Amino acid sequence: MRLLFVEDDQRLAQTLSHQLKKQYVIDVCGSIATAELAAEANTYDVLILDISLPDGDGISFAKELRLRAIKTPILMLTANGEVFQKISALDSGADDYMTKPFSVDELRARLRALLRRKEHRQSETPQAFADLTIHPTQMNILCNNSPLPLQKKDYMLLECLIDHAERLISKTQLIECAWDMNAEVSDNAIDTHIKTIRKILVRAKSCVTIETKKGVGFVLKKSG
Repeated sequence: MRLLFVEDDQRLAQTLSHQLKKQYVIDVCGSIATAELAAEANTYDVLILDISLPDGDGISFAKELRLRAIKTPILMLTANGEVFQKISALDSGADDYMTKPFSVDELRARLRALLRRKEHRQSETPQAFADLTIHPTQMNILCNNSPLPLQKKDYMLLECLIDHAERLISKTQLIECAWDMNAEVSDNAIDTHIKTIRKILVRAKSCVTIETKKGVGFVLKKSG
């Protein structure tokens, strides 16, 4: 596994590189300019990106990468723990964020989580249940060969439900599928997304329904 670490604090970059070198190959860049060159020349599994850099900010760089259709998972680092900056980081296209200072063990855990998500989404074999088919590389779900109009979170939740079709899946499991580790997600938020997905399935005349197990979770199943 190869990581690109974009950080202008040389001491921090050297420390983390040393502590992670047994698990990963790590390239370190101290600026956005050098990171752009590295990203063009190499393929990375995860990008660790500091928000404050000498020639720009990580949020703008993350947006640029996403506009260029670069889907490499991004873990954003910030010294500012304020909510608005965390929201800006995630809205820019980052998949997760960490507030400095942080423990290396937590960083390792977050990297493992990002890599698991990436491996799952990059599966080349479409997964199917009843009249629904997931195309992970395209990030869409078809119902009878027609794409469903799903927003990102709804796609991720329905994908998770299909993966666990006809089995109980808890709200905690759904949160792990669709939100980062720091997110505070209410039961009402999950219920709202499930309600939206149900409406989309009904409009698409799908034979699939989502059954609520009150206080426990949900089950995706064929109706009738």
